[in-house]
Amino acid sequence: MAGNCYCDWQPVFRILPGVGGEKAKDVWTADTTRDFGSDPLLFPVAQYKSPLVDQWETLGVQLVKVSLYTYKQGLTEVRDLIFDGRNTDKLNWFCKERLMSSPWTDLKTETTNIFSIAGEVGNPNAPRSFYINRNYGGCPNDNGWLVVVEGSGYCDWEKRDQRVPHILFSRKSTFVNWTSGGDDVGTADVMVIYIKTK
Repeated sequence: MAGNCYCDWQPVFRILPGVGGEKAKDVWTADTTRDFGSDPLLFPVAQYKSPLVDQWETLGVQLVKVSLYTYKQGLTEVRDLIFDGRNTDKLNWFCKERLMSSPWTDLKTETTNIFSIAGEVGNPNAPRSFYINRNYGGCPNDNGWLVVVEGSGYCDWEKRDQRVPHILFSRKSTFVNWTSGGDDVGTADVMVIYIKTK
């Protein structure tokens, strides 16, 4: 039975809006850590990256969870996605094919034009990472589920929060139009990536 036992969720990465500095995706992909030896949900001044991220392929990662939190009523988890982490590396687990559960009922069936940690790579003026997007069609027609905006904004919808970086997500049970979604476009105060290992 012990061979099938999963460890508790271990936090390995945290993105905080407004801390500036290196892009979150660059911190994630670099071969360096940002381990402050404290609870990554509490350390308030920088991105957190555990040394475990760079040991990913030796850990026996089984599951990966991406959690979004707000401070509206204390620290509250508002969205989480679970991915199959078996036989992955630190980059390829974040994809539609490995998605096991999501707060968005349409994410598995709708088309996506971007679903990756690297995010928007075609337009250097629109740095977006940990990006799950449905479609482009000119900024007012962009629709999606989750994005870490890593710059000052190419489209007006990216400028709804002036902090760099900042985390936008759909508050709906489906994708949202980033421009006209109004209150259906949420802003997370923290994003944490957790792993469960065997």
